[in-house]
Amino acid sequence: MTRKNTTYLAALTLAASLTAGFPAVASERDDSTGSDAAFGVMAHSMLWQSRRAAFFAGPASACFRYRTDLTELRADGTLQEGDGDYAVQLGTDPRRIGFEASTYTLHSSHTLTGRALYSIGRTDGVTLNENADPLTVYPYLTADSTGGGMTAERYLFEGGYADHRGRIFWGVEGGYEAGLSYRMTDPRPRNITGRLTANAGIGLTAGHYGVALSAMYRRYTQTSELMFKDDTGGEKTYQMTGLGTAYNRFTGMGLKSNFRGNTFAVTAELIPLGETGFSVEAVMTRFNLTKLLADLNSLPLARVWENRLDAKAGYISGTGPLRWIAEAGITAVRRHGIENIFGDATLSSYPLIDALEMYADNRLAVRAGGTVEWAVRRGQSVGAQVGCIHARRTEVYAYPRIEEKTSETSLHVTLRYDGAFAHGWTVSVMPWGIADRHLSGGLRLAVGKRAGSRFTVGLTGGVGVDRPRLADFDSGAPVSGKALCAEAGVFAAF
Repeated sequence: MTRKNTTYLAALTLAASLTAGFPAVASERDDSTGSDAAFGVMAHSMLWQSRRAAFFAGPASACFRYRTDLTELRADGTLQEGDGDYAVQLGTDPRRIGFEASTYTLHSSHTLTGRALYSIGRTDGVTLNENADPLTVYPYLTADSTGGGMTAERYLFEGGYADHRGRIFWGVEGGYEAGLSYRMTDPRPRNITGRLTANAGIGLTAGHYGVALSAMYRRYTQTSELMFKDDTGGEKTYQMTGLGTAYNRFTGMGLKSNFRGNTFAVTAELIPLGETGFSVEAVMTRFNLTKLLADLNSLPLARVWENRLDAKAGYISGTGPLRWIAEAGITAVRRHGIENIFGDATLSSYPLIDALEMYADNRLAVRAGGTVEWAVRRGQSVGAQVGCIHARRTEVYAYPRIEEKTSETSLHVTLRYDGAFAHGWTVSVMPWGIADRHLSGGLRLAVGKRAGSRFTVGLTGGVGVDRPRLADFDSGAPVSGKALCAEAGVFAAF
């Protein structure tokens, strides 16, 4: 699946959020940068804290991720309008509205996390793809040349619990995500997806550090059905096999299909128990997916395997008025597709006679950067984050021989100011910019006001110009051109 350059005419994001932040139960978990409760609400999103939390992503280390509670309710929406070339399998001009609730709650040695989400949206111009989650199931998409707009709904529920007693800390997480995508005109796909995830980890403290291991399992399913209401018949369908190729034998067949996938991951972490120290994380992931043609006796048309390595290391310094993080990381992905070869059908059954590995997608991204944040005085903080990313990708189809290579290097810069003022006012300002072959940038702003001893209300907003990049391996962004964006919202905290 290849992304082409696209120029956006406009994109608009509107967000409305309700945020609740609770002061820490134990005094040793208080965030040193928060001069009052209103300022403490911003602590989770401040540059240094948000980067530090990224090194505590495992289920066991969740109990050390933040020093303060945060519960958030959010309603948001996005709108983009594009022009020019784009990745037709992903579509263009996405519009979406969503509602989300999340919590990070501390109580003594216990930590509770949770998240619930619902969203509905529409993407136009989806062609050569009638499936949901194309970045998960590619290259084996069911396609036709007509396509059209696609409506998608998403539901997500997940939660976790972590604890630490003595030298041992542990945690468990679980969640389920369901999706529905469809079109109300011919061709009419109806795709139902599900992701069931379970994650558990355990760790041991040694001096000022903790070492943790965790294991994750995810079950992925997609049930797809393509229908035509026109009495004259429908558009010819294709079973795509990568880089524009299709399985000719099953052209016009397989209007009903199922995807079944399994993901296994193992994570190893070294984390500092205080505010200063080295941190290392390595995640090894194995993904397997099979596509079955349900209307041909669940014929196993093709399968995918993917190996992925995510590793990063850094040093965190969080004492004194100047806090900083230096880090580097690498992501390597190797994804291969295997097509099954079948003999002549007998009694509606196709005997499997061989399997050929025909498709390969190899990706690599290397990152390095740092974050610095300075508490100018109590309740006043300025920060900067700088990073450089180099990414490359090679896609190959064995026969007929097709090969595509892409590479990209980008520089990312983010600045941020957070302040708490008299009468309970708080302000956060965050300009950001990205330089690669093009320039991107924007500005985000949040203003809050204390209302009572433990309640804060406020507004958020922002404008910017951005584009998806090669390093965003899991990005669902429909196109890779520039996008003019704006956002606005409200929040309350107590």
